[in-house]
Amino acid sequence: MFPLKVESELFEVAEKAWWEVRGELTKDKRFLVATKSFLSKKDAFQPRGELSPSDVIILGRLLDAHVLVSIELDHRVLKFRAYEGEYGQVVWQGERKLHPSIPASEQLPKLSKLLIQDFVSIWPYQGFVFEDRFIGQTVYQEGDKSLVKVQVGLSSEMLPGDPVDFISLKATSLRPLFDGGVKESLVGVGKVVYVDNEVVTVEISKVIGTSKLETGTLAKFPKEYQRLRDIFEGETSDLPTVSAHSTKEGLPPREREIEEKKSLTTSLAFIGSLAVFLILAL
Repeated sequence: MFPLKVESELFEVAEKAWWEVRGELTKDKRFLVATKSFLSKKDAFQPRGELSPSDVIILGRLLDAHVLVSIELDHRVLKFRAYEGEYGQVVWQGERKLHPSIPASEQLPKLSKLLIQDFVSIWPYQGFVFEDRFIGQTVYQEGDKSLVKVQVGLSSEMLPGDPVDFISLKATSLRPLFDGGVKESLVGVGKVVYVDNEVVTVEISKVIGTSKLETGTLAKFPKEYQRLRDIFEGETSDLPTVSAHSTKEGLPPREREIEEKKSLTTSLAFIGSLAVFLILAL
């Protein structure tokens, strides 16, 4: 994990924020997060703020990372930016303003954690299809039912009977991908039949057109998505004097550097699973 970019007098509390965020991401095995040791061996363990597309691409290749994240404190505004590693495009960006009458050292860990929760809560899917090595195929039969296994987080609360949408995502503009920059297409529907810790078994009700449910197909659980949104919005309400919003006004210069053609044809395969190798530039 990269250090949080702050002034020198806040280095100690920035390290605490690093652990807060890392704990939030690793607690339910939804994300594979780079360690300090790994980044140090790659000579990449250093504070980072806003990154150019070329910087992101280089770091993405160096670290074999699908997503890179930077968080920096800029004039009492904590800024969060997530980038996809192949083309350097922004996935999502947001910020939280520090309360003017409370020391920054007392706010950084909490606000860093809340920014990560903001990011996680806007993900348009909550799981991905995988091939069970004991079954040997992705879609399999059980009687007259067609079933697939879907990997979700340990803290997920799916229940038998919950609806499932299988989706694909395609970039459609230069906007941040998770902020109006992708088109979601339905490729199939189903319902949960079994729940076993972080794995749920889904009965396929319908596959759309010529679509196929393959390893890496994204699964959206509407009830789980809403539950996560409610949880994170509830935590935000505990801080009524601290603002939080996604930065939507205009397109930053870095995005205009990305070729339009690449952006429009980029598939979100880089986030093909919730076990994505997420590099946090904190």
